[in-house]
Amino acid sequence: GLCLGANAWRIVPRNIPAFDTLFSDRSRRDFAAIGTSAGVAAAFTSPIGGILFAMEEGSSFWSIQLMWKCVNATATTLLAWFFLESAKKGFGPQTIPLKFALENGETSLIAVHYWEYFLVAAIGIVAGLIG
Repeated sequence: GLCLGANAWRIVPRNIPAFDTLFSDRSRRDFAAIGTSAGVAAAFTSPIGGILFAMEEGSSFWSIQLMWKCVNATATTLLAWFFLESAKKGFGPQTIPLKFALENGETSLIAVHYWEYFLVAAIGIVAGLIG
């Protein structure tokens, strides 16, 4: 995640003036932190763990705007992971174990339908457009 995030600025075309801010040192550091949070979230299926790791280890300067970018990156990463897991098993209702313990020490299972992925993706797109 860190390698992808740190080098993401290289695929952005330089001849478009709207993208000029993406070539600053701050943007490169932000991309590295975003990639770190997405990578940790994918490795451990823990979006909050990815954000906290990026906050502590992956960024030099932390801001609320960077936190929301990391939230969107980790949510997108786990959404893609769950989508690929569902594709491997066949689409339809799936049970996905949640990664937190209940009071009795067990993990909870929820049923996820394929159309819910598109709903979550739409919410992510709207959140990204809002900023």
